[in-house]
Amino acid sequence: MVEDPALFLSLELSAFWLWIPRVIMAVIAVHLFDLYYKIKLYNTRFRL
Repeated sequence: MVEDPALFLSLELSAFWLWIPRVIMAVIAVHLFDLYYKIKLYNTRFRL
């Protein structure tokens, strides 16, 4: 996967389409990791 914003900007892609999807995916990834660790902590705390 090509990750060079300068290349895409030279192809006249908008900066919005270069960085906003990455930011959205990063936010989703952080929330999923947080949810995973909260579930893991809950399960270890209340294990019978």
